[in-house]
Amino acid sequence: MMLPILADFQWSDLLSVKDYWFMIVGTALGTFAGWKLAVAQARADQRQKDAEAKTALIVALEDLINLSKRSAEEFKKGGQPNFPIDYQRASVLCRRVSQFRQEGLRKEIDDLLYQCSHFNSKLLVVNSTFMIALMEKERTGQAIPPLMTKYNEMMAKHAADIATDWAPKALAKLRSEQTSS
Repeated sequence: MMLPILADFQWSDLLSVKDYWFMIVGTALGTFAGWKLAVAQARADQRQKDAEAKTALIVALEDLINLSKRSAEEFKKGGQPNFPIDYQRASVLCRRVSQFRQEGLRKEIDDLLYQCSHFNSKLLVVNSTFMIALMEKERTGQAIPPLMTKYNEMMAKHAADIATDWAPKALAKLRSEQTSS
């Protein structure tokens, strides 16, 4: 005994190109439309993530400028800052931005981050030298060597260059890009 559903089924319809034509075209159009929607949504999501990362990057660069200014002031007073310039946050945020519209902006930010890294490396050496000079002063009662004054001048200039030249240029370009989007 055959099932009633199969008894009424026309096997010739299964092989008919005429009946499958609409199904094939409908499937192809639906697949294409779904793909286009997915691509559009992915682009919108990426633009949103880029905008959020750029906003956070602006804040990170502003903080970097403030730390550089504080560091330069400490060195100009003859002191030693006990903090490095935090550039890692800006570095991570820069990598999160998939694309900058302005050509060369990523390179400019990378150059700024390199200068911060370079400053921090020099700061480690200068602070170590300063600590040794302080220990010698404590032990012998002699004044801190004049070499430290030259180190302080060099470090103050480097920090000031970061705070007044490299970082503001990159920040201005980033802000202009952010407002034009």
